[in-house]
Amino acid sequence: MIGNKKNFFCEKCNYKSFKWLGKCPYCMAWNTFKAVNINNDHYKSSIEYYNINDIKYSENKRIVLHDMELNRVLGGGIVEGSISLIAGDPGIGKSTLIMQLCININKTILYISGEENIYQIKNRFVRLKDKNFLNQEIIVFADNNFENVIQIINKLMPNIIVVDSIQTLYYNDNLGSINQLKYIANVLMNMAKKNNIAIILIGHINKEGIIAGPKVLEHIVDVVLLFENSNNNFPYRIIKSLKNRFGKTSELAVYKMENKGLVPISNLSSIFLSKSNKEIVGNVVVIIQEGLQTILIGVESLVSNTRYNASQNFAIGYNYKRINMLIAVIEKFCKISVNSKDVYVNITGGINITDNSADLGIICSIISSYKNIPISRKLCLTGEISLSGEVKEVIDIDKYIVTAIKSGFKTIIVSSYNNIQSYYDDIEIILINNVSELINVLFI
Repeated sequence: MIGNKKNFFCEKCNYKSFKWLGKCPYCMAWNTFKAVNINNDHYKSSIEYYNINDIKYSENKRIVLHDMELNRVLGGGIVEGSISLIAGDPGIGKSTLIMQLCININKTILYISGEENIYQIKNRFVRLKDKNFLNQEIIVFADNNFENVIQIINKLMPNIIVVDSIQTLYYNDNLGSINQLKYIANVLMNMAKKNNIAIILIGHINKEGIIAGPKVLEHIVDVVLLFENSNNNFPYRIIKSLKNRFGKTSELAVYKMENKGLVPISNLSSIFLSKSNKEIVGNVVVIIQEGLQTILIGVESLVSNTRYNASQNFAIGYNYKRINMLIAVIEKFCKISVNSKDVYVNITGGINITDNSADLGIICSIISSYKNIPISRKLCLTGEISLSGEVKEVIDIDKYIVTAIKSGFKTIIVSSYNNIQSYYDDIEIILINNVSELINVLFI
């Protein structure tokens, strides 16, 4: 039997404690704890449950961004009362992207910086803004003491809070500890939900490319975005949605880093395809899916006599082990002795792809280089290859075909296992079962 006892609740944030505290550890307010008598009746009455049909449904209110690509990745904008985490390598452009976002939102924004002083932030603001910028209410607060951060938030109650970065904040002089990072994230989450404030956290990643800090940080937030460099030698940046409670995951957006900031690329195929219409041996166009978008990319291969005792295979932008598998398939089912040669495969545009639909195009590219026969620039391919040499079905093939037609291609080679729903006048569709049929179609 539970007897009468007292619990203590903060009048400001409703934080619960079993004893009186002078200072609330969540909202940092002083002398706000009041005793509440707890008895059996209280426990019984505090239990609430609902039939899902009785819960009133309401759409998430979003802050629509000026950046349409980031809007799409987020599912339509930033949800009010949400907490988002964007992480990436140092210097990749996280702060630049968020400052561009802040400049073009007509809301009161509190920009909390634990890494840069106010003059560095001002310099970035001046560099990125143009004469038509919207926001006149960006409040800059350069401090990494979390107690001071809470005080300024409670004082201003802005629409949006940016924390750059969460790993630089400290509480009670425990800079960098895992428990402290969890605590700070929980406090910010509580403030976001209670006050309907959208919070954007900028985070670091470690040398393994994983978001720094405890994994629970990713569980706490509503949205996780990963900011990557497509290749150190290319100016393109890629944002991937790893988690989104308010939209689709696996979405991505591509940006180009220029002097005036990050410029979104809406037509991804334009940066991954060669501008030349000349037919070049070993150059092939494939259609893949990145996120929820179908895009055209260029594949180029070079097959040459080996200079060493054993042949070597190299791949840039594609899984090296999968390239070895595809070479074995060529040897077995196309009766071409590629294994005695050096094989170099490169995905143009500096992107690293994971969609196995590029398999068929890569095989075609390698054979083209080996036989010294160029492939038409108006032909593209898509299809994953099995160990038996079979060309597998591509899900939602009609979307791939439409992408090819819009880009001006006249022929597409796909798996005969695909159930093509529509008839297309503008493109020739060649169906094949096995990679051996590719020889008959293109190389005889």
